[in-house]
Amino acid sequence: MGRTSTEQAVASAEGSSVPDDLGTDTTQRGLGEHPGGNPTETLRGEGGALPWVGSLPPVDLVRDLERAEGHDLVLREELARGGMGVVWLASQPSLDREVAVKLPRDDLGDSAVAALAREARLLGVLEHPGVVPVHAFGRTPEGTPALVMKRVTGVRWRELLQDGAHPRWEKHPGDRRAFHVGVLREVAQTVEFAHSRGIVHRDLKSENVMLGDFGEVYVLDWGIAVREGSPETERDDEIVGTPAYMAPEMVLRALGKITTRTDVFLLGALLHELLTGHPPHRGDTVLTVLAAARRGAVLEYGPEVPSELGELCRRAMHREPSERPDARAFREALEAWVAHRASAALAQDALGRVEPLLAREPSAVAGAPTESAAARKVLIASAYGFDQALKGWPENTEAQAARRQTLTWWARFEVARGDADAAAALAADLDPAPDGLYEALAALRAQQAHAAADLVRLRRMTLDSDVRMHSAARARASLTLALPTAMIPLGLTALHRHQGLELTHRLALSILGAVSLLSVFLTWRFRKVFLANRASRQIVAMAYLALVGVCVCVAVGALTKDPLAHSASPALVSVTMVFGSMTLTVDRRFLGVALVTGVGAALATLYEGEALEVVAVAGALSSLGLWWLFRSLAAARDTIER
Repeated sequence: MGRTSTEQAVASAEGSSVPDDLGTDTTQRGLGEHPGGNPTETLRGEGGALPWVGSLPPVDLVRDLERAEGHDLVLREELARGGMGVVWLASQPSLDREVAVKLPRDDLGDSAVAALAREARLLGVLEHPGVVPVHAFGRTPEGTPALVMKRVTGVRWRELLQDGAHPRWEKHPGDRRAFHVGVLREVAQTVEFAHSRGIVHRDLKSENVMLGDFGEVYVLDWGIAVREGSPETERDDEIVGTPAYMAPEMVLRALGKITTRTDVFLLGALLHELLTGHPPHRGDTVLTVLAAARRGAVLEYGPEVPSELGELCRRAMHREPSERPDARAFREALEAWVAHRASAALAQDALGRVEPLLAREPSAVAGAPTESAAARKVLIASAYGFDQALKGWPENTEAQAARRQTLTWWARFEVARGDADAAAALAADLDPAPDGLYEALAALRAQQAHAAADLVRLRRMTLDSDVRMHSAARARASLTLALPTAMIPLGLTALHRHQGLELTHRLALSILGAVSLLSVFLTWRFRKVFLANRASRQIVAMAYLALVGVCVCVAVGALTKDPLAHSASPALVSVTMVFGSMTLTVDRRFLGVALVTGVGAALATLYEGEALEVVAVAGALSSLGLWWLFRSLAAARDTIER
């Protein structure tokens, strides 16, 4: 199959230079008009009139505003003029709305009629939010086809790509590249839908994308769209499309027929434009640009272009159509970049929070209570940020590395704080564990085990020597003993003075024996209290030692047949020695009782005649003193007893 004259001209132009100037004229022109034309214009084939146009239903349309009454559609003003048609603003009084009406250009004859008819039939099957809805397609009273569509207001995407100061940017603050990628994603989704219906657009470019006033994204100008597999996809006698964006097979059909992958190339060209600010093929004439399109774009991007988007461009604009992804994969790649971009931002934010900590030694931070508390908050927030980043993009290697570094530092920080459980939980999330972390954790657990054992021993020792344990019970027991030990001697001495009762050693030993039996009974009855710990056992032992000492003194006096009064001072001395020993070995608060009995011993020596009364008073005061002491200890008992 021979080449067309245009293809031959393109082949001869391949060796020429390709300047950067694209021009700005956007008037569409036919194939035969392009030798010095604009490479961003759409080149269109001739086509022919369709035989069924005459059978279209009538459209009640009038051009004369003076005769508007009673008509459904009234043309008001021209909105746009393209290569094959003219778009008018029209009023539709019956529905109280404005619509757009596209009519074929009068000067192009049947080719414009055929193009409009083909566009209408294709749009009829493209019911999608990204395609301008068609309300009707019919014939005007003059016999001209008319395509009635929704009126779309907004701005062409190309205007925002080329004008960074456009007023529309006020509605879209933030990252402009992300905004453009979002627009392209919507375009790709619309193209994906068209491909599912077997339709190839063939003229995707930023000029043919309209951004509505409320966020809508419309793909316009389906005038040269074709059904995949139709004869138009294999014709080699015409070149249609926009040279600055064309796929190689659109210039030379020998490279492959037109398929949905041709549109994917055009999507890649749009991505290239939003990344670099210009379409992929450039030159000062259409022929030089067509030559560049035939060769295929050589895509090289600098560090300012995200690697994922650059790679997607290279795949989508591959010279071989079979190597290109489909529209769905292209859209998903854009969505992945958006997700990855959010993940990268989360990871960067988390790293920024924790970096000052990572530069310090964990032990230095753990040693300062205020810094330690603040560090834990930062670590928790940063770890959460890394987790969220990896949730959106599990393959985010930078987030993985930063998270591992943070958790490693955190684990060593918890080791330095002495929290083995927290450190172990963090270490379990690190696979493999950092060098030395498990060894440090094992050393900490061993240290804590020894400390725990020491604490148990210390607690036991503390409890064993705590005189406050069961002090309330001892107070009650001492009060029980205080009554006989205080009242009986006082009563007997009173009877001795006033009634002449003879106080003998036998009587004293009998009373002491009764007191001893009562003490033994109380000790046995409350043995869990009196023998609970070492301090309690010492007190009981000392009490019995004091009682034995008194008994010995009285027994010695009986054997030597000395007066009973002579035994008073030695008995009080023995009791004083016992309570003095308790002061030194058990609790210093027993000193008060020792002083009472010591003073009593001295008075009994000085006033031998009143020695028995002194013994009785000293015994009563010491018993009451013991009761008061134990009662005070009971009131001051600590939380160990409670």
